[in-house]
Amino acid sequence: MRYLWVVAVLAVGGAIAWWASGERRAAYVELQLWALPLVAAGLMLAVAAVVLGQRRARRQAVEQARRSAESESRRAHRTFVGRLDHELKNPVTALKMALPSVSDPVLARQLMGQVDRLQGLVGELRKLSEIDEYPVAQEPVDLAEVIDDVLAALDLSDRDVVVSLPRAPRPLPAVWGDRDLVFLALYNVVSNAHKYSGPGATIEIRASEERHMVRVEVSDTGCGIPAGEVDQVWGELARGSGVRHIPGHGLGLSMVAAVTRRLGGGCELSSIEGQGTTVVLRLPLGAQ
Repeated sequence: MRYLWVVAVLAVGGAIAWWASGERRAAYVELQLWALPLVAAGLMLAVAAVVLGQRRARRQAVEQARRSAESESRRAHRTFVGRLDHELKNPVTALKMALPSVSDPVLARQLMGQVDRLQGLVGELRKLSEIDEYPVAQEPVDLAEVIDDVLAALDLSDRDVVVSLPRAPRPLPAVWGDRDLVFLALYNVVSNAHKYSGPGATIEIRASEERHMVRVEVSDTGCGIPAGEVDQVWGELARGSGVRHIPGHGLGLSMVAAVTRRLGGGCELSSIEGQGTTVVLRLPLGAQ
């Protein structure tokens, strides 16, 4: 942008200086012959510089407004969840204390299950709302070790689990960020792959380098997601129409999206109903 202004000023200034020096008639002829195109070009460059500057300023203003709106939305969400947690804590505790007095053991178990579910839901919402304020450690994280920890934390003995990490031309480098958050994101994705697939299904975990990022894919041969619902899965409390009989809060992928954003990465999902789902995480590479 700065160079366009320099060229414009030099063109106009040079034409004026040439006109001011020497004989007026000769200068006038020369001005007609070549100075006018230079002046016109300089003016066009100046106009282009102004237009481009205005466009860039508008883009920056829109981006700033978008970020401010997102920040305000997350702040309002944290406030709401904090109030919800506070308002529900005492009633839930009172319900738990009152359940032993229920004479029907079947009803008591059912009520306890619903109370536990409500308590778990509020806890998950609280964790999700706190991600943006979570103090993120900045350290190299061995992804292979995190994957091993995730698999050890889940009972996948009835699934065919395949882990594929590159060895050539070099092993997968470390990702950069917070080990606990990387674990949380991967745990939620692999847990979903297990939850929404049946015994004997295949779960594949693949990783590779991709443009200063590590790309992690978790694929399964589970029930998949209807095409019309794929864009909704990142929303809080989102549950697919075909899996509402499976226990869950609908917060797993929301947590994954929040964590990868906090780590400076991203995520995406593709799915074919009746065949399976692939979730892709992108995490920033560590220092090489």
